[in-house]
Amino acid sequence: MKKNLRIVSAAAAALLAVAPIAASSVTANAAVTVNNAPATQNPTEAANAVTVNVDLTATAGKTTAQDAINSVKLSATGASLVGFKTANVSLLANGKKITDLSTKLNATDSYQVEVSGLGFNGLVNGTNYSIAGGTVNTTANANKHYSASALASNVTFTSDAFQLTDASLTGTPYVKEGNNVVSTGAVSLKENTVSAIVNAIESKYAPAIDGTAKASWSNLTADVESSLNTAGIKLNNGKFTAPANAFTVNVTVKANNGKTTSFPVLVNAYQEAANYSENPVITYNGTKYDHSQAITLKPNESFNNVAVNGTVNTKAIEDAFKAVVSSTDSNNLSVSVDTSKVNTAVAGNYPVTVTAKNPNGKSVVLTFNLTVGAKDASYKTVAQEGNIYTINGNTATKTNDTVKAGANVATFGTVTVDGVSYTRINSKTSNQFVETSVFTAETGVEKTIMHNAYYYGKDGKRVGTDKITRYNKISVVDKLVSIDGKSYYKVANKNLYINADNIDGTSRTLKHNAYIYKTSTKRANKQVLKKGTKVTTYGASYKFKNGKQYYKIGNNTDKTYVKVANFE
Repeated sequence: MKKNLRIVSAAAAALLAVAPIAASSVTANAAVTVNNAPATQNPTEAANAVTVNVDLTATAGKTTAQDAINSVKLSATGASLVGFKTANVSLLANGKKITDLSTKLNATDSYQVEVSGLGFNGLVNGTNYSIAGGTVNTTANANKHYSASALASNVTFTSDAFQLTDASLTGTPYVKEGNNVVSTGAVSLKENTVSAIVNAIESKYAPAIDGTAKASWSNLTADVESSLNTAGIKLNNGKFTAPANAFTVNVTVKANNGKTTSFPVLVNAYQEAANYSENPVITYNGTKYDHSQAITLKPNESFNNVAVNGTVNTKAIEDAFKAVVSSTDSNNLSVSVDTSKVNTAVAGNYPVTVTAKNPNGKSVVLTFNLTVGAKDASYKTVAQEGNIYTINGNTATKTNDTVKAGANVATFGTVTVDGVSYTRINSKTSNQFVETSVFTAETGVEKTIMHNAYYYGKDGKRVGTDKITRYNKISVVDKLVSIDGKSYYKVANKNLYINADNIDGTSRTLKHNAYIYKTSTKRANKQVLKKGTKVTTYGASYKFKNGKQYYKIGNNTDKTYVKVANFE
């Protein structure tokens, strides 16, 4: 089976080490895609970042190292590459250069592309840059960034590691804790760092598979960093401050047959030593909890594995969690159970909280993941909100139901209708599907809203009454979408659209000389815009106190308006 593999990367603000090739090398995270399916999360791109993209074509068991090298194409975002020659390309297997170029590539080894003699043009002298997509052999500063001069010539670039897949291998990956198969996890930290989360997951859980394929973590470090970003937790050199509550890290388990599954882990950040003696105490499964944290349900818990379209047994949850006023006061407290984030219409894993609050106003909140649907399903994390479809023969019909970004849903294979891939959800026999693309995060670019903007659906109809006000920024897919003849930007990872006129504006021609106004009675400046001049206006016109309509002009926050009557 042919694998068209593309290594694409978005630079991380803090470069995370993933096994540097040499002591002077610094590795940035990359998103590796096989047949356009991402193998890792996309980190947030940093300012002054240079992204190196590697494309190659290879088939496990068929393509030789030489053929793979001959297919390599290199490009960069944020700079222009010079000096690329196929003769300067090498292929590494498990960190070692392949010397016998007749060697056929396989689905077991980890590969990297190495290219020497490169230069990065278009960089600004005096500015430092981060490198994404792999490592370079030039000297970095204390912040692991590189000067423009250091990147100008004679640079050797080594890509992030990737693997080929072999679809003939059998099995679907899953996760085990000891001898038990688990669909969710929970860890507590002794320090608040990316590496501490990675180590905690690796020490408690292990990828597994039944079949001829091999299973492994896809990229724990990249998954952790991406999840921290989603949770609004900022990193500083790999460290973070404990957030207000536990948070979820979604990690991916992959197999070398191309199959993956998502594994959500609730993380309890390290908290400084505190006095919990006045807190209520909740007991679950024989363990007492005197402060808020994430927990794992015992195996085969009665209220877990809710049937699709079933009802969460809140009473059973309340009965399983007992609370008292404090460690020194054994008077009973009632607990409250919040299942508002559980969507029983879609098989998946959802957070549930159990809270106890005592008369002193102290609270303890326990969080656990509740499973809806089959416990032996393969789970994937929804990266972008999308509709649920039904399929009748070769016709896919959109329903009003949706899956939300961040949800971990049970998946049961894919089908293709009219060139679009759909993934079956909920059960092996269900007639509910989502577009497979919802599991791939969209790369957004930040744009400024220049005019108050409503949200629209894919059909061009307004969605609700919420709006984003002018001069705020929003992340959108940097490609215009035409809906009923109008141009829109899609909000990244959401099923929402914004009229492009509110961002890019519309070019209009003046039919009269025109003043620029600040208010209905005051001019903004002495400038006179001449007849025939093209001026960009933003959004719909405003009606001023004098009853006349004005367009906002100028890509800034200045109060600059021109009368609508002055335009053709």
